[in-house]
Amino acid sequence: MLGAIFLTGRIAAQTTIYNDFNNGNGFGANGNFTWDTGSALWNTSNTGSNSPGRINWTNAATPNNAILGNGSGTGPFTTTLGANITVGTISVATGTWAIGLGVNTLTFDSSTDSSLAVAISGSGNVVKKGTSTLTFSGTAANTYTGTTTVNAGGLTLGKTAGVNSIAGNVSLGDGIGT
Repeated sequence: MLGAIFLTGRIAAQTTIYNDFNNGNGFGANGNFTWDTGSALWNTSNTGSNSPGRINWTNAATPNNAILGNGSGTGPFTTTLGANITVGTISVATGTWAIGLGVNTLTFDSSTDSSLAVAISGSGNVVKKGTSTLTFSGTAANTYTGTTTVNAGGLTLGKTAGVNSIAGNVSLGDGIGT
């Protein structure tokens, strides 16, 4: 399915953080993990240094940008949401990644355009906020069955021809303009 949806929105400056499996001693090997707000699996250093060391993910008013696959190994790897997560953008440094929503909601809220070439699965929801355009791209189908809500910005459906970008229902706007 190809197409684009655009609405207006807002967002401030964002910080990029990197998943870190090696406790601030370089990134080590990539691996599957649960993405929640209670596990210190992230690092603000792009080298995986021990300064400041690993931190918890926070669903901040100005969401962080996440980079998956900072270590070695090509996967495939899966990050499974253990809570509702709000992120600016998600990108992949190395390896093949998938995101399992479970029953949770993954919210994108950014002013930076991005392309997400991972498979998203589960019964949870995806929400698009912020002024940016998010493109679902790549060759692996998104199979999540929850609702995709576009409250602001753009969502471009750019998976390979014949590959699902959205398997569930789509809702445009939240009725209050944010």
